[in-house]
Amino acid sequence: GMGKALTYTLLAKTSPQWRVVMADINASAYEAVASTLDPARHIFVCTDVSNWVNQLAVFNQAYSWSNGRIDFFAANAGIADKEALLQPFDLDAEPAKLNLSCIEVDLLGLFYGLKLFIHFARKTRRDLSRTTSSTPFNPKMVITASMVVQYPFFTSP
Repeated sequence: GMGKALTYTLLAKTSPQWRVVMADINASAYEAVASTLDPARHIFVCTDVSNWVNQLAVFNQAYSWSNGRIDFFAANAGIADKEALLQPFDLDAEPAKLNLSCIEVDLLGLFYGLKLFIHFARKTRRDLSRTTSSTPFNPKMVITASMVVQYPFFTSP
């Protein structure tokens, strides 16, 4: 979807020449792109964005792989609610723990990514100030979402 289209767009540019790290819990998104693009300009890291340690590892790998520079972060992960709160359930049984994976991916994952991007953008700016690099640095973050997280539904608050 949106991540694949963004990857193609960035890698089609020649000035500046982007390097793209795709991070997803499912490698199939990357496999659709990998065979059609210059392998030296993109990598894939299997990541659960709702997990702080996973996201930190992705940012560390991206920073290292890109020679100490992260210019852009697209927070694009999103999943639909896995459990409708108004569904019928057995009143004689103990209720099961609520599935919060939608909030963990769509909200917590976004905040984790935002904090990490700010950290690595500041680190990039600091490191560039120590060199004689004249390359401009204007870091940007874009947050995208599917309709499931934009429109309220009575079963998916």
